[in-house]
Amino acid sequence: KKRKLELMLEQLFTDYFSKYSLVTFREDIPYHEAMQRGRAQDALLMEIAKEADMTGDIDLDYVRHRLAML
Repeated sequence: KKRKLELMLEQLFTDYFSKYSLVTFREDIPYHEAMQRGRAQDALLMEIAKEADMTGDIDLDYVRHRLAML
């Protein structure tokens, strides 16, 4: 579910980058920073994916908002 959520975010929001994309393709971000950011994103997306198991719905605008707060 987390990966599916990541793919949706990457397709809908051009300013979202998965941990893999941050580390691999964003040369403007130092590796250490990209890994920290990616790990924080992963933790949040895992939390949201778990919550979605209960509700079945994912509000992508809410997810984007939460990601912006990281």
